[in-house]
Amino acid sequence: MNAILTQSPAPGKHLLRFCGDLVSFSLSVPAEMEGTAFVRTNLGHAHITRREIIRQVEYNEPLLGRDWFDIPMKAVGPGRFEAVLALTEVGHFEAKCLFIPAGRPEPLWPPGNNTVINSEPADTCCGNIIYNAFIRQFGPYKTMARAEAGPVDTIKTLDHAGYTVIPPSGTFRDLIAELDFILNRLGCRILQLLPIHPTPTTYARMGRYGSPYASLSLSVSHARGAVSGTGGRGPRPPRQSDHRYRDQSHRLGGQPA
Repeated sequence: MNAILTQSPAPGKHLLRFCGDLVSFSLSVPAEMEGTAFVRTNLGHAHITRREIIRQVEYNEPLLGRDWFDIPMKAVGPGRFEAVLALTEVGHFEAKCLFIPAGRPEPLWPPGNNTVINSEPADTCCGNIIYNAFIRQFGPYKTMARAEAGPVDTIKTLDHAGYTVIPPSGTFRDLIAELDFILNRLGCRILQLLPIHPTPTTYARMGRYGSPYASLSLSVSHARGAVSGTGGRGPRPPRQSDHRYRDQSHRLGGQPA
């Protein structure tokens, strides 16, 4: 049987939606054909998908597709069926309509791949401006166009020799002082911190402050990045400083990333 079936959303299409949204599927078949239609999907069964993936990795078990189910579609006219599905879970899902003609066991499918639905958390549907904070630049030179930490001639000599004189770094406390401006004046909601690890001064520099991604050590925080800012009495444990930053961000409605 070479009947032409038409599905919407089209097979192979990728949809980005959010929890709480509704996804409508429709299937059109020749009006003279009688039968029933379904949406075959793993929507709503993320716990089964997750369990199969874990067991495949941990125990080398095959994926059996136990998360797939057939959801009946409602006939809304001659040769036309519809189904409205609610997105209740975050995850990556797939779906495709099928038609079973009356008196025949074999299903008919519209041509093409499965429709992909990526369901994101509801609280990420809007207000997603990200502020990317480089803590080193929140020090005493943050309002200057150029940061020259010391006599210019000395700095140029060291630069010519292949070194970089990194200016005094900002601290978590310096960043905390700017959170009200970042979140309430600029309207940012997500705060992303660049790495605060020690920076090389002879390679991978990328500017006066060095590259945050060219770390000398991923297990050590930059000393100035954790300073308490209380009269220079020495560094505060990074975890304490980070907690202060996180707590104030949440208090102002931000979302540290």
